[in-house]
Parts: sequence; structure tokens; C-alpha cells
Amino acid sequence: MMQVNRVFVLRCGVAAWTALFAVSVSANEKPTREYQELMKASAAIVDLAGSTSFGRDNDIDSSTGASLVGHIRMKDYDGIAADAVAMKALFEKIQAFWVEKKIEDAMGFSKDGLKGAADLEAAAKAKDNAGITAAHFVIANACRSCHLAHRVVVLADRSFQIR
Repeated sequence: MMQVNRVFVLRCGVAAWTALFAVSVSANEKPTREYQELMKASAAIVDLAGSTSFGRDNDIDSSTGASLVGHIRMKDYDGIAADAVAMKALFEKIQAFWVEKKIEDAMGFSKDGLKGAADLEAAAKAKDNAGITAAHFVIANACRSCHLAHRVVVLADRSFQIR
């Protein structure tokens, strides 16, 4: 029977974890100021401000109710359409950011968000509540998926990095 050198196995394990950690840390970067502003503008529209610490900590004010969720609740179709137009413009810039970085899944998420915003605008103009709900879900899912895959929150100062 072969005897396992426990010290050797331990050293290999530590080396593997160290290498994995170094790769994951080195892949993170601080996003540009412009990209951070895109995220803040998106958060203000989709109403992250009033209900989360992110909004409060980043000076996003949705207390006026002028947000997508507020417009949907009030069935303010003109407000929903305006939010959709704003989201389309934001998603176009977000998509350009990820295309430049050549990150396939993020390009797909931003493409989905862009389509969701276009569908939201069409549904708002048609006063189609089911279409509005479906498009809102597509936008929220695109944001959530990209954040889960690429956003790293730095808890000490509440800033974020991307990977």
C-alpha cells in the first residue's frame, strides 16, 4: 500500500487555493466613473434607491416616486414609456462597455436588457399591463444576472468592482 505524505498533500492544497484566489482577485477591477454613473442611473429608474442601502449610500433619490416601479403601480403609461427610453439609452452604453471588454455573457445580458426596454416601451404605448410586467421582469433579470456574474461589492466602502 502506498503511504500518503500528508505534508505534501497539505502544501499542494494550499498552493492550489492560493493560485485560485490570486486569479480571482487579479481579475477584478474598479469600473470607470462613467460606468458607475450608468449603474446609478439604472438603479434610480428601476427603483433600487428607496428600498435598499445601495440607493441611500450612493445618493440616489427616488422619493418622488418617479421610477419604473412607481410608474407601473400608478399605471402611468407615459412615465413607463419614458423610463423605457431612458433604459434603452443606458443599456446601449452598458452593452458598448462589455463589447469593448469582449465579455460574452455580459454582452448577452445587456442585449437582453436592451430588448426588455424596447418591449417595455411598446407595451407602455399599447397600455398592455401583462406586457409591461413581462418586460420589467426581463430587465430585472438581465440586471440581476449580470450583477451575479460580474459585480463584486467591496463591503468596507460600499463601492464595487467588476470581474
